[in-house]
Amino acid sequence: MTGGKRTALPRQQTLRALIDWSYDLLSGEEKLLWCRLSVFSGGWTLEAAEEICSDDKINKSVILDLLSQLTEKSVIIYDESKERYRILESIKQYGIEKLSDGYEVYLRHLNFFLELSEKAALQLRSEKARFWLDTIDADHSNFISAIDWSVSNEIADKGAIIAAALGNFWNTAGHYSTGIRLNENILQSTRAIDKSSKVKVLTWLCVFKYHQGDYEQVRRYSEECLAISKTISDKKGIAESCITLGK
Repeated sequence: MTGGKRTALPRQQTLRALIDWSYDLLSGEEKLLWCRLSVFSGGWTLEAAEEICSDDKINKSVILDLLSQLTEKSVIIYDESKERYRILESIKQYGIEKLSDGYEVYLRHLNFFLELSEKAALQLRSEKARFWLDTIDADHSNFISAIDWSVSNEIADKGAIIAAALGNFWNTAGHYSTGIRLNENILQSTRAIDKSSKVKVLTWLCVFKYHQGDYEQVRRYSEECLAISKTISDKKGIAESCITLGK
């Protein structure tokens, strides 16, 4: 918010001053919630805000009232038709800058969307599949940022769980490039993930690469997946690897 070309600084400084003025008018709890809401990407639900932004400093019971106050003061925006909140990028970046307990809030964000992804994965093959596909789609940016953050903070095993849970969604929606980027980043993480998770990551990479016609990479990933599956006696992984190699 203070960088960029020298000729743009006066405008940026005016924007900064305006946001500073708005921030200073808020109560302590409103300021803290603003900062914590900045960890979201692409908006959020009331439930997500209550679970991720509450602790001993902000009680869960007051989150709704605080969201209403921030909406009335034009800090955040509420979309009644979607029952979701969102924040402008400039306001979000300001909040991130002011966020003092970022690691803890981002970790709660990661854990929340990990649990949501596992819940969704169980339903994607049920009669409620349409609802859960829409649910994942609405928070797709949050799932992506959670995985990216897990890799950057050496908690890639949690990111791998989310990626495995979203595999069917990415495959159904045709988000092959997104699935490939995130899963390959997980594999390249400085902190190794367990072999069972690695098998799932490799399996989905094979699916996405196959759809893109990169059959040579599919073969390499399948061979690696087969080798790992054998070491942990993962019959499903062995079977899926053999099927892929036989195509």
